[in-house]
Amino acid sequence: MNNLEKFFNKAKNIHLEAVEKNHIRQNLESIVRLKDTSRQVLQKSFNYNNYYLKFMPIIAAVLVISALVGGGVSLAAENALPGDVLYNIKVNINEEVRSALSVSAEAKAQWEARRAERRLEEAEKLAAKGELDMEKRERLEERFEEFAKRVEERIAELEANDKIQAAAEVISGLETAINAHAKILARISETENGEVELLAEKIKTHAVKTAGIRAEVESKLSNPESQTAAEGKLKATEKKISEVREFIAKSEVSAEVKSAAETKLKKAEDLVAEGKLKMETGAYAEAFRIFQEAHREAQEAKVEVAVKAELHLNGEGQKEESVEDNLVTFKSGVFTPTTMRVEIGDELTFVNNGPGPMWIASDPHPVHTSFPAFESGRLEPGGAYKFTFTESGTINYHNHLGPSAKGTIIVE
Repeated sequence: MNNLEKFFNKAKNIHLEAVEKNHIRQNLESIVRLKDTSRQVLQKSFNYNNYYLKFMPIIAAVLVISALVGGGVSLAAENALPGDVLYNIKVNINEEVRSALSVSAEAKAQWEARRAERRLEEAEKLAAKGELDMEKRERLEERFEEFAKRVEERIAELEANDKIQAAAEVISGLETAINAHAKILARISETENGEVELLAEKIKTHAVKTAGIRAEVESKLSNPESQTAAEGKLKATEKKISEVREFIAKSEVSAEVKSAAETKLKKAEDLVAEGKLKMETGAYAEAFRIFQEAHREAQEAKVEVAVKAELHLNGEGQKEESVEDNLVTFKSGVFTPTTMRVEIGDELTFVNNGPGPMWIASDPHPVHTSFPAFESGRLEPGGAYKFTFTESGTINYHNHLGPSAKGTIIVE
């Protein structure tokens, strides 16, 4: 065990009494309400030239914050949104400490890009709850633009140090995030207030700008660097596609959302095949750009699935229909609602309101092996099928007599 590990282990054994913690929390919450106080204190603490001295204040800051606010408060702050009492802890303490711990220019750029994306995630959560008002939208726009600008500055720094590949990958990652969240916000805006639409349009503008920066950076790759970059990006992209496909399979989202994500992965795979052909001809710079695009497609699919799962959005970016009377009807080749969210122990009733027969069964068609117990058999018009769900999970199903009619049951 090295000295640093011993230092942290000893620190873990230092505890404050409940009364002391409560008193300090109250003081800390008062402090962080001041817009820039925490940030200025941290920045002053970390402004050392000596490498060793530079990191001791960071370690001290992390330990002090952990002791003062407690792990629970710091963790809870990560879920805070604008307007919440812990939001200032999230952006002015948690995120600033993370910034200080990012040592290299590339790590700093990646973290600034992540901070920009976090503002978009916050906007989506507020929008999905109908709580994105003008004040919150403007504040999130301001913070997003602040971090996006910092990324651009970091990109310029990387370019100045001849780290073109790193710069290209950072800006490509930001472009992916912006594109994915811009689409989700645009879809939410169709059913929410005008503030969501205003933000979505703003983010679309940034998407275009970021794509331009990325294309300019990629054009600066030299031939030797292009070959190394293309080979590395190919491996990273193939790994990303595999990772995302596994993520999609485990996600509790509707069949419609999964289908859209799989379409993106198919496009990513086609791009990988195209990039490999370019490599065979020695066009490494072009291959790298194609692999970058494939990587963006795969990551965008993951982001969209993750957000829709967390916010319970359907394929159109709208809230999934709520369960009313635990009833699903079938008519004109459509299950209504298409996606149902129930709890373990709930019983659902499926009614055939169409003019012809139907047959409810789990995917895939025609073998129905994903959940064999869930199968109605042939139901004539007016017929009903009841089923009680006893295990959590996602069940994708269809009409065996017309498999294009699909539905999803999410059991929690």
